[in-house]
Amino acid sequence: NQQGVAGMSWRTSLMSLNFLLDGQTGYVSDAINAVDFAIQVKSIFADSAAGNIRVLNNSWIGAGFSQALQDTIDRTASNDILWVGAAGNSAVNIDASPDYPASFNRPNQLTLAASNNRDERAAFSNYSRTKVHMAAPGQDIYSTLPNNTYGYYSGTSMASPMAAGAAALVLSRCPMNTADLKSLLIASADPHPAFASITITGGRLNVAKALQ
Repeated sequence: NQQGVAGMSWRTSLMSLNFLLDGQTGYVSDAINAVDFAIQVKSIFADSAAGNIRVLNNSWIGAGFSQALQDTIDRTASNDILWVGAAGNSAVNIDASPDYPASFNRPNQLTLAASNNRDERAAFSNYSRTKVHMAAPGQDIYSTLPNNTYGYYSGTSMASPMAAGAAALVLSRCPMNTADLKSLLIASADPHPAFASITITGGRLNVAKALQ
């Protein structure tokens, strides 16, 4: 409609699962409940489009290690759901300073650092050679805001939905299981020196290449 911004995957339906009490803080137990709700919806409506839940975007970080949360991520894996998440905004190597859920690094997790418009790591972005898979645009991202407005936001919480949207778009073109979906997104990342030693792929998300 020539207004605002265009989303990554225009025809994808979204289910909002909010556990943050004030938009900033919340309890891990509530996060687990939110994820379990998505799994239950997928099961209950398995025979309809409402049950076609394949990707969870997790634009949150800052929890300590929780076996219960790790088990919940594993439940999403057993339900063929890709867990896409933010690496965090503390400008640290999470190999040395773990930050969860990103640091769990479960088989169905795809964790994103934030890049800027110069294809560099955003100064605030966490990174890791063993737990952060790639970068995606996350600095000065023009986005929708409440009350029919738009504005610029920065954070790995902006990078994560770039990859989640890309995953949904790929699935709309080619049905595949979660392992293959994650592998495809990783394999199609654009290598870049700025990310060579701070991410697993050494690259930045490339949606067009993933679709091709």
